[in-house]
Amino acid sequence: MPTRSTPRSASRILLVESEREIVRVLCAVLERQRYCVRSFRSSDAALHAFNTESFFDLLVTDRSPVGLPGLSLVAALRERGFTGPAIILVDSITPAESLEAERLGVERILHKPFSTDSFLASLLEVLPSSENRSEKPK
Repeated sequence: MPTRSTPRSASRILLVESEREIVRVLCAVLERQRYCVRSFRSSDAALHAFNTESFFDLLVTDRSPVGLPGLSLVAALRERGFTGPAIILVDSITPAESLEAERLGVERILHKPFSTDSFLASLLEVLPSSENRSEKPK
């Protein structure tokens, strides 16, 4: 079941992560920083959310969510017009996957386990300002 943080900021984050505890922690951290988060365990549910909601500023996805793999999710969102930054959360990644991530414009690959401080630092480095939001074409 998706979770939604209280919308307190113009920055909207699409979080796709298969591990419930990671979702819980990241949502709490992001909410404290006043981001609006839509979180899903399934890439299919995340695609549906992208198709039905107006925009997201950032994608954070697990390498292996339920459904499409994380890199396939990035590719599918790019095909649908998502131009915002993407962060991939991984336990491990092959050289071929790293090259594919680069080709898809993934800005950061964070290796699990990671600290919330390193997650927030990566987010601040890649997240556009609210004036430069990536809107989905109509």
